[in-house]
Amino acid sequence: MGAGREADVGLVNQTEAARAFTVRVYVLYPGNGRELAAVSAVATTPGVPATARVRFRARAGMTSVQCEIAQ
Repeated sequence: MGAGREADVGLVNQTEAARAFTVRVYVLYPGNGRELAAVSAVATTPGVPATARVRFRARAGMTSVQCEIAQ
């Protein structure tokens, strides 16, 4: 517990205009528990793959990590 972890999320923007994305990282616990661990804003360049690196803290008892991307 307490160690920093990083989640890499690949984003691809295939539109003509640059877009901004919001990446949310959730830490999942046994029994359907879920906690928001980090939020990051990512801007992309048209047609160019982008990677968001989101840093968050590992927590005791967590089972996995879930990432959500919203435009």
